Amino acid sequence: MQVRLYTLLIIVFIFGCSNEKRFETDQSFLRYTLTSSPENSQNIINTIVLHSAPSTFKNIMVDFDVYQVNYTNKNNGESSEIRYFTLNNGEIYRLGKGPDCIIFSKEIRWNQKGELISNFKSWYEKNSNENKLSIKNPKGASNISRNQKENTTSSLPKKIRKVICK
Repeated sequence: MQVRLYTLLIIVFIFGCSNEKRFETDQSFLRYTLTSSPENSQNIINTIVLHSAPSTFKNIMVDFDVYQVNYTNKNNGESSEIRYFTLNNGEIYRLGKGPDCIIFSKEIRWNQKGELISNFKSWYEKNSNENKLSIKNPKGASNISRNQKENTTSSLPKKIRKVICK
């Protein structure tokens, strides 16, 4: 009986102390990613509003979730900017409006070694929270090479590709 109790306590301790880096919701993942860069601008995230699929984005019907991120200016406390995002398999895309389509811009960051990171969930699961991602390449190279660019439209599901500006 004591051996079972001891084994159970060890299992509970291991699960309780495990440092699993999972986010409870996509909103918490998005908030963490957008605010974890040390070069944050003068804006802070005020609210994140989820527009669940199906919905509309700038009068275009979409079959994927859209997150509206409302920023507040740090200096004067007024609402200063609204940005729109969608998530796909650990990647974050900023949304913009084209004539009758949506412009997708993949969010990217660099790690401390100067490596380009675009799949944030995978990176966070493998790295410590102390290892921050940067908006700028710490090695100084600001241009992304052709080899580093990924074809974002081919990796996106069909429900997203059908509204992308061509």
